[in-house]
Amino acid sequence: MSIHKRLSQEEEKRILDEWLIHKNGNEIVEQYLYLVRSFVCKTFHKMNQVFTQEEVEDLTMDVFVKLFSNALGDYDPKKLTLSGWIILITQRTTYNYIQKKILREGLVPVDTNGDELIESVYDNDILGELEIYVSLQKCVNKYLTKRENEVFKKYFFEKMTTQSIARYYNRSENSVKKALSMARKKLKEYEHLFRD
Repeated sequence: MSIHKRLSQEEEKRILDEWLIHKNGNEIVEQYLYLVRSFVCKTFHKMNQVFTQEEVEDLTMDVFVKLFSNALGDYDPKKLTLSGWIILITQRTTYNYIQKKILREGLVPVDTNGDELIESVYDNDILGELEIYVSLQKCVNKYLTKRENEVFKKYFFEKMTTQSIARYYNRSENSVKKALSMARKKLKEYEHLFRD
């Protein structure tokens, strides 16, 4: 299982066109398979739910079925990167699955302290997250330098460690940490744009 480098907008457009025009999704699957699997697992963890490898594989397949059925046709590159769109489809698919599983099995989600979580996740919650995510991405793109933008996205959106980011960009880890710190400071000034 390998992690692929982030694609440029031109590369994303090319593999998206490969699907939309020629109905060839091989590159999309190859590029985003690890990302989808990891976000299925992260969504289960976020909702404090136990999961099996079979569920992860089934949900991964469900995400690609949704992508190839209609979600890629709905993708708008002006709002999100292709990977951001795929992450949102993955989270929504996994949230919906978990909600159905909770209702079907009568499970009550619990937090890490063992307390019951009263609130359930509904589509409105997911849409709210989507709006925050889109607004945050706009702020990142608008207010951060190229270096801060790259490091911030790798760290917060792709969940890479500072050490991995340093290796990826052939920089020192201190340089990466400094860029993250500057990015956080700048984004704090604009927090009202992507928070309630």
